Parts: sequence; structure tokens; C-alpha cells
Amino acid sequence: MVEVKKTFVSASDCDFIVAEVKERESAWKFYKDIYVLGNSFYRHLISTNFDRESAWKIYTETFDTDSFGQSILHTRLQDLYGVYSVRYIKKFSRPGYQIITQETPRIWHYDDEKLRYPYEYVFSDYKSFDYFDEVFTFTLMLTDGDFTYEYYPQTETKYKEEPEFYCRKHHGLLGDECDCDLKDPVKLTYGKGDLIIAKDRYLHRVGGSSFANDPRITLQGHGVRKNNILYIYW
Repeated sequence: MVEVKKTFVSASDCDFIVAEVKERESAWKFYKDIYVLGNSFYRHLISTNFDRESAWKIYTETFDTDSFGQSILHTRLQDLYGVYSVRYIKKFSRPGYQIITQETPRIWHYDDEKLRYPYEYVFSDYKSFDYFDEVFTFTLMLTDGDFTYEYYPQTETKYKEEPEFYCRKHHGLLGDECDCDLKDPVKLTYGKGDLIIAKDRYLHRVGGSSFANDPRITLQGHGVRKNNILYIYW
């Protein structure tokens, strides 16, 4: 299931968060084609050529950003999932910011990075990713513009150590030319203050309007539920 929670955060709160992010520009880190404020394990994996132990060492030694945006996301998620206790994961970092200063390719992909986290360092009885009851990806848009999230409902799968691909050619595809039967994706629109929630795994891509001399800023995070606790992290 993919859904948009409209006005999840007010426009004034978004402006405050964006101002805070811009004030900390000296702490932004550049990875490939975007800037990041916060501590992302997956970005460390990329920078170490997917050496998990080296990435973990950098991750644990990197300062975790403390911000109003993280606090309000935690509060709003607790309001939304009131039956569960929303918590950060000990030893993992809190959700962080992606700052995109120029248009990036709209590539079809799965969000499989969450499979690579060393959950065994935190959960003593963890054996495989099906340990968790539910899995989420959260994207909170903080800046003005018209943005889209496109996905194919028929590609829905659970996250597994050996991921399934509806069409391997489509994963990493730029554009729509493919000889498989994936046609006419569902297109969701969202804007400033809206939250995209993707539960489970879909082939998808994101896009947006022109930047009008301002970066596109989102607050990103993963979520996993175990029993009555929803853990959020990045």
C-alpha cells in the first residue's frame, strides 16, 4: 500500500524546518547526486563500496543530527499510529534530510537499502528480515512544488534477503521503454507538508517540478514494526 497523508505537517512548520536545514549547510554531505544532512547508513554503504563493516564503523562514529523536523515527524507518526509506541532504534540514526539542488534522473527502482542494515546488532533474536511484522518508507516533503510518486501495484512484494523482481530490466530503467507488461503506473501527487507512506516493496520512481532557484528538501526515514513498537531510523 502506498498513500499520501495530506498536510501531515503545516506549511509554517515546514518553513521552520527548511530554515533550520539551510542554517546547517556546512554540515551537508554530498553523495553522488544529492546532499544529505543526517546520518544515513545506506550512504555510507555506497561510499565504502558496500563494505558493511566499514560502513557500520563510519555510521556509529558519525554525529546524528538533532532537529525540530525529526521531533515533529516522531510526534506526528505517534499520533497516526497511536496503537503503537513509536521509537528510535538504539545505535541507529534518526530520519534525516535529502537536499536535491538539481533535477535527478527519474529511475524505476525498489527501496531495498533497508535490507542491508545490521539489525542483529540491536535485536538479539534477529535472524532474517521477516523478523519484522511490517515495513515502511516515509518521505515528508518540506518545500514548494508539484511532486509525483509513480508505482506499479502489481509489483508489490515483501522485503526478503533475496529480493524478487517483477522485471529485472525495469529495475534501474530510465524512461518507460521495456518489453514487459508493466504499463500505466499509478501516479500520486504530493506537495509541501505531505507525507508519502509506502508499506512493503514496490517498483516506483519519483519526480517533481522545477526548482525555482531553491533546493528540494525532504525528510526521509524507514520504519519497521515489531509487536507493538514502530521503530523509525535512517
